[in-house]
Amino acid sequence: WIEKQGNWGPVYYTIFLAVWVTLLLPCSILEVVPGFLFGFKIGWTVSVIGKSFGSLISLFLGRYFLASRIRGYVLEKYPSLKAFDKAVELEGFKVILMIRVAYRKLLLLLFLQPPESYE
Repeated sequence: WIEKQGNWGPVYYTIFLAVWVTLLLPCSILEVVPGFLFGFKIGWTVSVIGKSFGSLISLFLGRYFLASRIRGYVLEKYPSLKAFDKAVELEGFKVILMIRVAYRKLLLLLFLQPPESYE
């Protein structure tokens, strides 16, 4: 059906993929299909734009429409996160930096170890 739409086929598929991503459905196969339908260049473009628009729609829905509901639910269910939420409010950069740096030592230990011998 999409192939028969002519120049509108890629547009329809992009919208379909964006809605699919917004609904949080698995889309690995749907990213490959446009390449078969429209060729590599147009298919790649359709896939990237559709997935990007779907991610943007999800971001805006979560950020502006669902944030207060989700925050209330999470903080009610896990009261210990209130302290973390307050710390991020007061000094967000420092807290996020500490979280990001905390795993660096572990990563260095894992990647700098010599491999075990396979006998």
